[in-house]
Amino acid sequence: MEYQLLEFYRSEFQRLWILPQRLEGEPKSPHPGIEQARHAAWMVEEMFNYANGTKAEHYDEAKVNRWIGFIQGVLWMYGVYRVNDLREHVIRAKEGKLFSSKS
Repeated sequence: MEYQLLEFYRSEFQRLWILPQRLEGEPKSPHPGIEQARHAAWMVEEMFNYANGTKAEHYDEAKVNRWIGFIQGVLWMYGVYRVNDLREHVIRAKEGKLFSSKS
């Protein structure tokens, strides 16, 4: 389920032209939220590295779920999805149907 959510959110950041970039320190962009969105996109890529074993850390499902929750929070804050949409993503991912139709 987590991998499917990560794939979906990766495709959404790509669709929105939000490039992954780790946020170091405080945001400096004059555009509210863009650096946070880039950081969330970076988190998706980090979770792929983590899940695929290319990171040294041992896979921790709780960490992946916390990060997915954070990523969802940024997408909500940025106005991309409503809370009900995010809930539906999780339900559909559990059913293996996240990519079957548009949200």
